[in-house]
Amino acid sequence: MKLNSLIHEVFKKSVDKELSVFFKNNPQNASWYLISDYCIGNRVKQNDSITFSLLLNHDTSANIKDFIKTNIPRDLKKTREANRSIISYLNLPIIFHFSLVISTKQKLLSKALNLSVLTSYFKDLKSIVDRSSKLNNFEYFTDVSNRIQLVLKELTKKGCNLKLIRNITIVSAFAGAIIDSMQRNGSPSHVVWVPDRDPILDKFETVVFDLINLCYKIYFSKANILKNDPQLIYSEPDKIGVNFYDELVRLPDYITGTLATFNFEGESDLKLKHQQVLHDSIIASKNHLVMQLEYLEEEDTLRSRRIILN
Repeated sequence: MKLNSLIHEVFKKSVDKELSVFFKNNPQNASWYLISDYCIGNRVKQNDSITFSLLLNHDTSANIKDFIKTNIPRDLKKTREANRSIISYLNLPIIFHFSLVISTKQKLLSKALNLSVLTSYFKDLKSIVDRSSKLNNFEYFTDVSNRIQLVLKELTKKGCNLKLIRNITIVSAFAGAIIDSMQRNGSPSHVVWVPDRDPILDKFETVVFDLINLCYKIYFSKANILKNDPQLIYSEPDKIGVNFYDELVRLPDYITGTLATFNFEGESDLKLKHQQVLHDSIIASKNHLVMQLEYLEEEDTLRSRRIILN
């Protein structure tokens, strides 16, 4: 699908050099957290935004959580000001942030990712999985095929949830590109996806996990590089009560919330905390990608680009 190739193109042209330097300055064959947060569907905001924060597993999970809790005690909504400890942590050399923004006017690329496009995309993915199942005879591929079939079945319904399926499609394509770029430019041994609670995890038997793996495999297979795959681990957040990884999710939360409020087309009336994160972290950071996707209706085409803020 064009969405996937456009995301992949931005990574190869604009991010690989920075990510290569980032990995050279960090331990090799290390384990990493890939922590995600989303602000999608809030029409009061300027943008739908998605952020994945790549964090080195530099200590025990308990110590990392305590360290974040000390420096970032609350999420962005409950914070009036992003103090120096928050900014300093977001800018640590063991963290790389990847952000994707889509103007809310685009309605999550509804014209580009329409019913026909999504149906064709998931049919193609199912065909790939079914071929793998015949070649390898692994039960896993049959299970993945069945989960993709759940999405295809939803797409045939009169009132199908296209918005959710677009969300799943965009998140998995972006995450797959991140893992592909990690593998091409570094040597991660383990990658643990830590998502916040979100409807994309609750539908279609959590097929989004499978789609991230598929997107990564498809991207990386084209690179023709002989490397061992990192072990991909998916952590499902607790459905009730306090999320075990709540502290970790605060990292992308600050970035996502700020980019959701920023007007890329004109003046932005930002609160102090958003100004601080924007100027002192997103703009000042050496380790941050901000990518924008948009559908150009006059040209009937989808466009991706990296945005350099200053």
